[in-house]
Amino acid sequence: VPTGKPLAILRGHTNVVRAVAYAPDGKTVASGGYDQTIKIWDVANAKELATLKGHSGGVKALAYSPGSRILASGSIDGTVKLWDAATGKERATIDVHTGPVHSVAFSPDGKLLASAGASKNVQLWEVGSGSELAPFVGHTRWVRFAAFSPDGKMLASAGLDNIVRVWDVATRKQITELAGHQRRIHFVTFAHNGRQLATAGMDGTVKIWEAPKLAQAGSASQAGEENGAEAARALPRELNTAEALFRFWKATRFDPAPRVRLFAVAVLLIGILLVAILLTRWWLPRDSWRWRALQADASAASA
Repeated sequence: VPTGKPLAILRGHTNVVRAVAYAPDGKTVASGGYDQTIKIWDVANAKELATLKGHSGGVKALAYSPGSRILASGSIDGTVKLWDAATGKERATIDVHTGPVHSVAFSPDGKLLASAGASKNVQLWEVGSGSELAPFVGHTRWVRFAAFSPDGKMLASAGLDNIVRVWDVATRKQITELAGHQRRIHFVTFAHNGRQLATAGMDGTVKIWEAPKLAQAGSASQAGEENGAEAARALPRELNTAEALFRFWKATRFDPAPRVRLFAVAVLLIGILLVAILLTRWWLPRDSWRWRALQADASAASA
């Protein structure tokens, strides 16, 4: 957008909007929020087409199928719902987690759906039948996000254990793990060519990794360091730019330290001023010999 201004502002949710997804055909946008609804918007006219209701908790994740015919939603209520994107009718409800669902993702061919949330596993479902397939097991804490590679052969997941794990979709076996983030990881995505991964974490950094190959069997942490951290260092331009941007964003938006320091300095200055006033009032009371001497000097000078 040359002007940098929004082409449209879509209003209609009554609470925080937590998720948004663009349909692959470019005709519609779906949004979901803490008002427990999903809204479908016409992109060309910036008009609301439908409001989808059914979740009993806020909507935190949305994804369109590759053909734009199905919309998947994940909610705080622990369910994933599949909707007919054209009619807005609910097609299926999958009770997948014991807590919030943070991520839903279709495979590139649209046949599989992965979900991640309040679980150490990434669940996998067959879209056509709704049947549950064997999950991806290996994380030690909750998973926040999962994404398929462009060819659909691999899946990357990340979460509260600060580790990115890359899986073979066909076998559900872990190919490698990438260790480098200091705090939990919120997002992971593959490059369109499938050769690299990008991750974003609570440590204020974006990291670029070389995506493993299926022939790279093994899941040792050392292998993850070699294939991940070393690959990130091999891409200094992308990594440094991303880190700089996110560190600036963190400092200006999320990091309270500068404000705390400013407040502490202000309190210190006010304290010094108050002490100075108290000392002055003690040192120069109006009936003291110091006060009288200063007044006499002032009178002599004016005369």
